[in-house]
Amino acid sequence: KHMLTHTGAEGPHTCLSCGHKASTTSNLRTHVLIHTGEKPFPCTLCDYRAAVSATLKQHMLSHARHGTLFRSGERLKCELCDYSTIHTGRKYLRRHFKRKHASKKP
Repeated sequence: KHMLTHTGAEGPHTCLSCGHKASTTSNLRTHVLIHTGEKPFPCTLCDYRAAVSATLKQHMLSHARHGTLFRSGERLKCELCDYSTIHTGRKYLRRHFKRKHASKKP
């Protein structure tokens, strides 16, 4: 069952809208969002919304690259976890994003 996700073989779960075959029910639920247009993961810094949490994480990295990360008082806070830093330089938060969130693949 697990190997279906690696072999590219069609899975047993079928989308009722288009016939797409998914290897797991979770993958099928994610696929169905294409048809519903639902985007349940909002960015807390702008109006962007994502259908998949991993896509939101990638979007948040764009805020890190462009220096528009959330700032609260003297602490810079990560929007994806509880990390915060007292350093005023944004490079520490960017480094945190790269190390903790950028390597996570969907």
